[in-house]
Amino acid sequence: MPAPPLASGRGRVLLDASLWTDPAAAAALARRLRGVLGDRRLAVLWPGEAAPDDVAAACDDAIIDAAAAGDLSSLAAAHARGDMDRDLLVTANAKRADWARQRGLPVVAVAPDEDPAARLAAPALLVEDAAELVGFFQASRERRPLVVGINGIDKSGKTRFAAGLAAALRRRGRVAETLPVDAFLAPRRLREASDYPPVERYYRKRYDLERLRDQALRPLREEGRRRVRVAIYDGRRERVGSELHLSLGETGMLIVEGPFLFRADLFYHFDFRIYLVTDFERALDLALADVPESRRQARRRALLAREVAAQQLYLGQETPWQRAHLVLRDVNGDTPRVEAVQLASPDASSAPATSRE
Repeated sequence: MPAPPLASGRGRVLLDASLWTDPAAAAALARRLRGVLGDRRLAVLWPGEAAPDDVAAACDDAIIDAAAAGDLSSLAAAHARGDMDRDLLVTANAKRADWARQRGLPVVAVAPDEDPAARLAAPALLVEDAAELVGFFQASRERRPLVVGINGIDKSGKTRFAAGLAAALRRRGRVAETLPVDAFLAPRRLREASDYPPVERYYRKRYDLERLRDQALRPLREEGRRRVRVAIYDGRRERVGSELHLSLGETGMLIVEGPFLFRADLFYHFDFRIYLVTDFERALDLALADVPESRRQARRRALLAREVAAQQLYLGQETPWQRAHLVLRDVNGDTPRVEAVQLASPDASSAPATSRE
């Protein structure tokens, strides 16, 4: 069974008439979407004999839909003719969205009060791609919660991407919870252990990844549990501050995001792995954006000496992108895109090469 096509890779966006109330609203929506679609073409599925002039002027193509909004005959005919082979369908009609998914067509299902532009911007489309691939991946697995890992250097966009992925999965009817690695900060006595040089100490001892493995990953993936409890470490008070209870059911998903996740001794505890590629200069710019100018150079030197050096050590030793099922580039920048997809279980020897940053 082939993997579903990616929404971000489709050359044309097809707008369904469920997205607007009248021709003027359709034309306004089309004009507004021009700013987020890049070089993709824009088409409308128009309910009538011909699209009005202002709608036609704002779009590249129009597919005439003679059927009622809840009917599927016009979509089915367009699909049979091959008119939708390069399309991403955008609709607020649940019946049409389900029809498209059943045929392996990429679709963005928009709520009636939701802005389609927010879901069609490039980073948002990558979230849709990830949600489709994760759902497809889980469908071939035993009925138990799926553990998803999102890895990348600091400021690569992990936290925001995890939140977006969880929301996209919930829109598809899944239970999805997020868990940051920051919840597994190691106690100070371990973080400051003198048996490692400073950079390697930050890499190896900053987070208690063994606790993450024992409290969350192993119970879900190897023991098939539906519920787990994890202890949250409070770094300000230097003690466990609370417990987080996660109930995922049979087909829920736990999304863990943070640095250093795809180490050789840990990566295989994640069913589906996503790696976010970015360059260190971009990451440093984001990290220093809110630092006062008078302190920026000192803060930059400190980041380079510890956080950046530790992450460079991790990348050099582990090549984590080679262990990912999905590699995304520039999620935190202006040109986000899919770099690699490998749904077979990747390892350091079989994964596609990706430049290291």
